[in-house]
Amino acid sequence: TRYKDWSRGLGDVYKRQGQLGNGDTPQKELLPVPMEVGFVFESISGGGRHACGLIASGEAYCWGLGDSGQLGNGTTDQLSVPTPVAGGLLFKSLAAGDFHTCGVTIAGDGYCWGHQGSGGRLGNGSGQNELSPAPVAGGLTFESIEAGAYHSCGITDTGETFCWGYGEVGQLGNGSGQDQPTPVPVGGGLEFRSLSLGKWSTCGVTAEGKGYCWGGGRHGALGTGSEEDQFLPTPVAGDLTFAVISPGGWHHASAATPTGLTYGWGWGAMGQVGNGDLSSGDVLTPEITRWRPDQGSRPTSFGGTAVPLNALDPTITARSQAEPRGLPATPHLPGGPEPNPG
Repeated sequence: TRYKDWSRGLGDVYKRQGQLGNGDTPQKELLPVPMEVGFVFESISGGGRHACGLIASGEAYCWGLGDSGQLGNGTTDQLSVPTPVAGGLLFKSLAAGDFHTCGVTIAGDGYCWGHQGSGGRLGNGSGQNELSPAPVAGGLTFESIEAGAYHSCGITDTGETFCWGYGEVGQLGNGSGQDQPTPVPVGGGLEFRSLSLGKWSTCGVTAEGKGYCWGGGRHGALGTGSEEDQFLPTPVAGDLTFAVISPGGWHHASAATPTGLTYGWGWGAMGQVGNGDLSSGDVLTPEITRWRPDQGSRPTSFGGTAVPLNALDPTITARSQAEPRGLPATPHLPGGPEPNPG
């Protein structure tokens, strides 16, 4: 059996970096293509321009753009096929960020590698890129680590949450807007069962299913009812119970409840909120995801099912197909200071 994966493509400029893992770099693929690897992946995590996967034994493989060491094989080579991560470590989870990768070993040790950035997203305090897995500082035992664009966060075996890296808009959740090159505890005394990181924000779901977000609030990305940045975990509006929350790359988030309903909020000019309205602008609180009955089968997200576009509002049919208002900013490339949220 061969695992299939495909890139989340960011345009023509990024199509030649091998992130599909099929050994062919020149072409984008609009449908899944087979990865001729000869083994089965248990999980795969897709980053900005690279991807990493785990096989059943815990061995890690990465492929794609490697210019900052994010493939973890000791080089900065670009690779179009899965290649073993150096060090002989066995992992239980991996998370690929935009230009770095983090993993948790079977023993619970945290490692990160790739682009350090001015904020210190690798969490080892070295101030330099790492071409192979480097231990996260602090001697913590992790259950999971998530890698965002410019920061990382993890949940320990005692239920505590720590974050590190770029923190200007509060995405580290420790009450300050300072960068942290090593792990710092998230404030508020909450115990999260899951975390997910966007470019400028972090969201978590507690053991009771309550959703919290913190960091950059522009366009309503945190779902709190305002566009203010939040430097500590802040409840998502609506008193909903969540199974999972996933902040998107550009100032938006999606979420699913335990009953399978899906919600979106934040910047929605290109339809990423999923509320059926390209002209709605910024959505500051969760709105239920809808689907167009005239466009075939229902979409699914996080295992949940969207509801018909006109199920909650009979006046809604095909909303405005207004011209997208443009991306907030061009993708950031490593090498300079971390950008301000656009």
